[in-house]
Amino acid sequence: MTTQYSSIAGAVFGFRRADYLAQTVKALEANTEADNLTWYAFLDGPVNLISGNRYAEDKQVEDCYRVFCESSLNFNITRNKHNRCIALQKHKAHRLYDKHDCVMFFEDDLVTSPYYIRLLRIALEQFPLYAVLLYTNSNKGKLNCLKVSRIARIWGYGMSKQLYLRIANRFSRYAEAMRSYDYLTRSFTPGLREALKKQKIPWHSHDVTITRLSRKFGKGKLYPCMTRAKYIGKFGAIAYRTERMWLKRQMHNQPKKYVYPSDAELTEFHIKG
Repeated sequence: MTTQYSSIAGAVFGFRRADYLAQTVKALEANTEADNLTWYAFLDGPVNLISGNRYAEDKQVEDCYRVFCESSLNFNITRNKHNRCIALQKHKAHRLYDKHDCVMFFEDDLVTSPYYIRLLRIALEQFPLYAVLLYTNSNKGKLNCLKVSRIARIWGYGMSKQLYLRIANRFSRYAEAMRSYDYLTRSFTPGLREALKKQKIPWHSHDVTITRLSRKFGKGKLYPCMTRAKYIGKFGAIAYRTERMWLKRQMHNQPKKYVYPSDAELTEFHIKG
């Protein structure tokens, strides 16, 4: 028995890279079910209020704002005066669950297949207690197969309200703790990891935290065997990652094919294994 969603939101996060963001938004506009979602944009500010670090020029942020304003998706735009980073932006976007029973989240360096939203909806209807992402950097399997994954990457994913309510308390504790720090310097902040550990709050990135909470309080996270999207170059998904972790593992090399015409007729997924 599948879960039907009466109201689905699409949340897009923008910051600094208007050229990447424009590609992400254009691909979402081309999705076959884009008009069935209520769209929201979250735009971060240039200077972090805690550390004083500047992470973007004002013009870069304004260019992203124009991308959202000019889109046919009619975004409801939320802007931060100061830089809050993706963890707190994601927490702010979680308020969408007050009005919607399913939310799809897209960061600004993913180009989706025109069937991405349709397939993500189908997968979430079938498996509402999983977080679902339709990107993988290897194409090995069948189009209608998904697999349980422990990998933390979580761009372009969807989550039902049913699952979110299970992790909301723990993620909120994590977000509240991060309000006192510059998220991008958390790994170098003396004593932060130990202080959070005493409170049983993770210090990890938001995507690792969501992945672990989804496993602990839901059923986990699902990835496809055949990818339906691509990242925008090695300076997109890996912009803030280390050379050791991403470049040397060739994680920026992606399958060239990610659009399959038969996805227009695909109506169900199966969990592999």
